[in-house]
Amino acid sequence: MCLDIPNKIELVNTINHINNVDLEKVSYERIYSAILNEIRYVPVEKRNISTGTLICRGRVNKGNFFCSEKEITYNCDVFNIKKFGRMNTPYQTLFYGSIATEAIINPEVIALFEISNFLPDINSTGAEIITVGIWRVKDDIKIIDTSFRLEDIEKLKEKYSKKTEEIDLIVNLFSKNLKRKKSDVPNHNYYKISAAYSNFIFEKFPDYAGITYPSIKTDMKGYNIVMLPEVADNNLELIYVKVFQIIKVKADSIYDEFMFAKNLGIYNTDFKWEFTNQYSKLVESTYTSIKGEGLADLNKSE
Repeated sequence: MCLDIPNKIELVNTINHINNVDLEKVSYERIYSAILNEIRYVPVEKRNISTGTLICRGRVNKGNFFCSEKEITYNCDVFNIKKFGRMNTPYQTLFYGSIATEAIINPEVIALFEISNFLPDINSTGAEIITVGIWRVKDDIKIIDTSFRLEDIEKLKEKYSKKTEEIDLIVNLFSKNLKRKKSDVPNHNYYKISAAYSNFIFEKFPDYAGITYPSIKTDMKGYNIVMLPEVADNNLELIYVKVFQIIKVKADSIYDEFMFAKNLGIYNTDFKWEFTNQYSKLVESTYTSIKGEGLADLNKSE
């Protein structure tokens, strides 16, 4: 049995249309229809993520410190999601997170790179405060891997030897769009193809918990995962929340944890912040001299 995809001539025609169309002028629905009805197939690998795996998600602090899981998880205000993201359409909220890889064993680092305006841009200068939530996978979950690893593609082409050229065409189309650097995206409309790709997978593989894809900001060394909100709620539990500061002067950068939530509160709604050991003495002495009440007063104010 061979793959249900068009012949090479039809496929080339569809892919040329997708690659050359002005994405600001064509609707998302038309792109999705082309994938669903004209291409009809996307190469994927089915994998498992084991119980206990950590998934991190970062949020830039633009004012007060966050105090609840609702503020650091997927965006609950769907009416303010007005642009296409790498995997989402406007008004579609998804849980984006980062997971460890052999190259980057700490998913917090990937999350910082993903959310920071400075990392890894060597020309940036400034400072940021970023809150990172760390969720634990409660039970083994099945995911769709879209990394397009060479060994996976070769196995696929061995299995479907009459469709090798078509497989290469499809892989190249989606790999190019999933791995677009932000600098290569003129505006949010250029995420229509990758957003249609992810929603194609959500529709075709409803029993799978999420989609993994390479992290662009870590030069493909790290991995990201995207999940539907209800799937994240059912399969993940928030266990840690940390606050990092990033100080960057062009090529030189420092990122360091300086606060953590000692207690998350009932249903993770009331974070109690404390400074890490290396900062606590300095901050306590500063607040004692200024306010006379030390860290207790600071924690009370959060």
